[in-house]
Amino acid sequence: MVSPPTAPLAAADSSVTPYKAPAVESSAATLGDAKINRRRDMQHGQVMITDTLSDVRVKYHINPKEIGHGHYGVVRKCMDRETKVWYAIKSIRKSKVGKIEVLKREIALLKEVDHPNIIKLIEAHEDQKYLHLITELCTGGELFDRIIAKTQSEEGHFSEADAAKIVACILDAIRYCHDVKGIVSHSSCMPRLIVWC
Repeated sequence: MVSPPTAPLAAADSSVTPYKAPAVESSAATLGDAKINRRRDMQHGQVMITDTLSDVRVKYHINPKEIGHGHYGVVRKCMDRETKVWYAIKSIRKSKVGKIEVLKREIALLKEVDHPNIIKLIEAHEDQKYLHLITELCTGGELFDRIIAKTQSEEGHFSEADAAKIVACILDAIRYCHDVKGIVSHSSCMPRLIVWC
């Protein structure tokens, strides 16, 4: 995912009023039984992606409200219980992933990259049914939605200057991946996956 740096990510979501996070047992109850992080609970032949099972709810309070969803899973806000910083958590149902090696490679690449226009992977947690990717929280919306909004505005389109800034941010992220990291992949360069932080 590419995130043009139009608004810096706040340390915490300012639209959320501070509150005491609920106990682990009631945090994101939809994620299943808290005992799933024990290896002896795994079924024979269970697919492993990170090589370690853990209960993400121990470290993070997960807001049950979805902020996004796709074919493989859902995205919610989560808060680090210690630092009180808000992040995004993408929970991917492992049974829906056809190519595990591709997912493993994507995680490895996200761990490796460090660029202001590429979403930051904070960490990954895995339980029996889900892979949970904790990333920086981007609340500025998708490029796709901004394009649609512009076409329905009085202007009818992005100005050439605004479009040039967006394209420059995208190209800078691609250049970093190619030249600095040796990564050649453009499958995520689409307006629905380009978000603002």
